[in-house]
Amino acid sequence: MDFRSRLLGGLVLVALITTGTQTTLGYLGFQHSLQNDLQGDLVRLVETLKVAIELEHETEDEALHFEVLEHQPEVLELEGRWQVLEGNQVVASSVPPFPQNLTGWMVKKETLNDRTTLQVAVNVAEHNQALQEYLKSSLTTLGFSVVFAVVMALLLLKYLLLPLSRLQHAIGELARSHYPSPLQAEGHDALGELTRSFNQMVSQLRQAADRERSFTRYASHELRTPLTAIKANLGAVQAGVMPEQEFLEVVSSNTRQMESILQGLLHLARGTGEPIPFDLKQLVQEQMGSFSPEQQARFHLHPDSPDPLEVNLPRVALGNAIRNLLDNALKYSSGPVDVNLQARTLQVRDHGQGVPEALLDKLTGAFFRASTDIEGSGLGLAYVQQVAEAIDGTLVFRNLPEGGFEVQLSW
Repeated sequence: MDFRSRLLGGLVLVALITTGTQTTLGYLGFQHSLQNDLQGDLVRLVETLKVAIELEHETEDEALHFEVLEHQPEVLELEGRWQVLEGNQVVASSVPPFPQNLTGWMVKKETLNDRTTLQVAVNVAEHNQALQEYLKSSLTTLGFSVVFAVVMALLLLKYLLLPLSRLQHAIGELARSHYPSPLQAEGHDALGELTRSFNQMVSQLRQAADRERSFTRYASHELRTPLTAIKANLGAVQAGVMPEQEFLEVVSSNTRQMESILQGLLHLARGTGEPIPFDLKQLVQEQMGSFSPEQQARFHLHPDSPDPLEVNLPRVALGNAIRNLLDNALKYSSGPVDVNLQARTLQVRDHGQGVPEALLDKLTGAFFRASTDIEGSGLGLAYVQQVAEAIDGTLVFRNLPEGGFEVQLSW
């Protein structure tokens, strides 16, 4: 039995138990009420007859005469049968007479004196009929309730399983390597959390697939150029038209280029990782310390205080992004490089010639280089942009009016 059938069966079972319990309790309550009514009729009949007998006794001295009891108005209004016995002999009875077969009757005996006994009986047929009618009506209502419960269970089942059906369809799409659109997550229950986790998983899988495709495409495209240069110069060396020393310089230059490209591609392919708490100022100082002493002398960190600046971000990825920004500032300028830190902002400013305004929107494109005269892979700012998106941040470039170029990374 699948989940849908179990859930439907459970809902119908709950409805049956609820309506069945309500019907049973109602039937027992009605039966108890009818029983109390019958007992009350018996008690009223006995008390009325005893009063009539006592009145008759008072008027006739010591003798008990019951011939006139049936003419008493109080007795005539009672719906029951009665008889008075002296020993085993009936000395007075109602009209119609007391029933000989007591099946279907409720009987009560009352001792009047040593020789006299009063017997009263009320017919339970009408009460039983009322009880049967109530039972029949309850069973009919129970049948309609069950049908209604099944219909409502089907509708409720469809409503409850709608998010699961969407999730099942999305999982099927994902199994066919089709990345579904984010599902709507309603509420904060287990199903809502499951939907949000699924959306996050799909987003991460899509990003990983995009990085893998980009890595393959970029690697096949960009590594072909230095490999072709090495292969062409190798032919020249073998033909004797190029000195070996010059060929080694070509190999060394193109190898550095391939290493730079592969490092940038690996950064893009690996993603950003999980956020952890750390001191941002310490991370910036570590990245500054990775450069040569001459380059370190060009950095100016603001504010220059020992107070830590705690953040919760992907540390390794952010460190690589900061290094790329610092490296670009060093390569594209010759003066000081100012690094300004705030709670949610990192600014890196150089004092170079800046970037033409028409090229600002292209700086984060993979393998785009603002100047081909400067060595680089063109992947640094593409990686910084990827980190900015991963931390829900922004990457802004601008040429300063007083000269120089500024990159601002905010999160």
